[in-house]
Amino acid sequence: MKSASDIPRLPITAFVCFAVLSLAWLGTRPLDLGEAIVLTRSIIPVGDLLLIPYSPFYLLLLHVWMLVSNDPLWLRLLGVLLSASGLALAPRVLRALGGTHAATGAFWLLALSPFFVNQARILAPAPLAFVSVLILYLCFFEYIRAGQWTWLAAWSGTALVMQLVHGGLFAVVLVQCLAMVLFRERLRS
Repeated sequence: MKSASDIPRLPITAFVCFAVLSLAWLGTRPLDLGEAIVLTRSIIPVGDLLLIPYSPFYLLLLHVWMLVSNDPLWLRLLGVLLSASGLALAPRVLRALGGTHAATGAFWLLALSPFFVNQARILAPAPLAFVSVLILYLCFFEYIRAGQWTWLAAWSGTALVMQLVHGGLFAVVLVQCLAMVLFRERLRS
């Protein structure tokens, strides 16, 4: 049975600092050209979204998100919420990647990174790609740790959905497939 010290905790102070940095003056400036192009792409009919090579899952999510409001603050809030949900998953993945002692420092570096905060504040598929990669890594580490087929099925489903977020993320899937094959071969011998 897991004790309270075994469960990775979210460093609340770093999370609050991220929220303050990403929400400060979020809706004060109008959409720039790149954000306007993304917004125009998301207005395309839902049936045609799969025909667009530019992140069809993000465009569908943005299309649904726009049903409430077209205000720049509301539109950019989607990226902040996606990034915050990714940060909520990050301690567990960081603990698996770097160990217990490195996880807190890595979380602080991630949450306060100017690049990460900037990507959370603009209208772009980067926060959704971040969340999908974290979910993929979470399923991967749980499958490697426990070996249950449910984690492998969740990993496979996430890998397929991730291709709708960004096609270039297939490299993460290939590296993890190779790691799974090598890990299983090591256990058998």
